[in-house]
Amino acid sequence: MPSRFIYCFVLLFSMSLSFAQSNILNASSPDDIDRINKEQEELDDSKPLPYGYVDKRDIMWSKIVWEKIDLNQKLNYPLLYPLDSNRLGEDRQSLFQVLINCIKKGATEPDAEDAITEVYSTSYFQQKKDYDEIQNSLKAIFLPDVALDLLGQYGITGTENVQLFLNRALADELGNYPDLYSEDLINQMKPYVIPTEITGADITAYLIKGIWYFDKRQGALKYRLIGIAPAGYDIQTQNPTYSGDPKVIPYFWVWYKDARNALHQAKVLNSENGAKPLTFDHLLNSRRFDAVIYKTQNIYEDREIENYIQDNALMQLLEARRIKDEIRNFELDLWAY
Repeated sequence: MPSRFIYCFVLLFSMSLSFAQSNILNASSPDDIDRINKEQEELDDSKPLPYGYVDKRDIMWSKIVWEKIDLNQKLNYPLLYPLDSNRLGEDRQSLFQVLINCIKKGATEPDAEDAITEVYSTSYFQQKKDYDEIQNSLKAIFLPDVALDLLGQYGITGTENVQLFLNRALADELGNYPDLYSEDLINQMKPYVIPTEITGADITAYLIKGIWYFDKRQGALKYRLIGIAPAGYDIQTQNPTYSGDPKVIPYFWVWYKDARNALHQAKVLNSENGAKPLTFDHLLNSRRFDAVIYKTQNIYEDREIENYIQDNALMQLLEARRIKDEIRNFELDLWAY
């Protein structure tokens, strides 16, 4: 009886994942490919597998680690591609695009099933970051000298006034201030106020925070993903006048449990079998990626490895490997033969 139940569950789960592919065989036009009928909609009610309750008394040992998923690694390509979601359709989107779309929905429809509302500035999840703040960190307008001279002719001078003009241009609100910005000025500035925007192609890595813990009730070492952040170079590094040393930074941190519904609905192409796509939630929870530890919870204010091993990339990798082996060996050392 149990095996029959498991078989039925797997069959229903597989059917729900393959609807998009099977519809291409029954579609009378391209518009029908992603359209499902009522029967399919009722059957396709799968939700992410809920995490089991873990009593704190059952946690014998734990260690919080921060890891970097380098998107230059071939194994991590499913988290990077597709770079152009518009060309492939709504059912093929990069992880970054899924996060942005669901955060936007969380700002307008917080009760939607795939809405993401728990977004923060840092991995300690203390200060929330709203959608407008995220957009401000992902978009910017860089004006050439000729544009600044043009603004000066209309009396818009000084860093504060110019920045206010740029903020209103990004929000497409210049027309709301006819007393400050004439129609002639707006028309002349149109070629210069084209925003530069961070897209999925600019994401170089994902930073994740998780906890390894030993559950003494089940006698197993387990991992729970806590947060995830897309990372890349600051938007200001795309300014032609930028001359600093660019560094990879996280754009925002998402509390992972809040994003599970959204990531469960977003599918990842299975290169081995197109009829059985994965979900981002499955991919991340099953750790189907390659990552390197760059920080652990420690008494030195959780300092990163590069802060105490400087200018030596090889030794930094060896230190990350040492921490990884330490976590893995903890479980092995508990067994006696």
